Amino acid sequence: MAEKKKFKLTVARVIWPSDPPIIAVLVPWAHYHHSLGPTAYKMPISRAGGLPIAVSISPEGKFSSVAGSMDRIWAKACEQEPPEKMRWKDEDFEGDDPRDFFAKLGM
Repeated sequence: MAEKKKFKLTVARVIWPSDPPIIAVLVPWAHYHHSLGPTAYKMPISRAGGLPIAVSISPEGKFSSVAGSMDRIWAKACEQEPPEKMRWKDEDFEGDDPRDFFAKLGM
């Protein structure tokens, strides 16, 4: 059996009274606009037991997000604590690193 790959993603744990926790994952801008970008970065969060939100920062410094079915909850969470004020940090994950997928595409 193959050993699971370990890697780090930049995430913010959203202040929200929910279980499982809402975890925003920072997606590079170029990957964010690929059709599979947000999903690829949200998968490790889901596997770790969190509710994922894909977030990216435009070249102009503006935050953008893909919350899917969590749009309303994410909007309310952002009213309490905007993404630019969240505590972003690198966290360890295991499995398939989404950056490997984009590297194969030359991105």
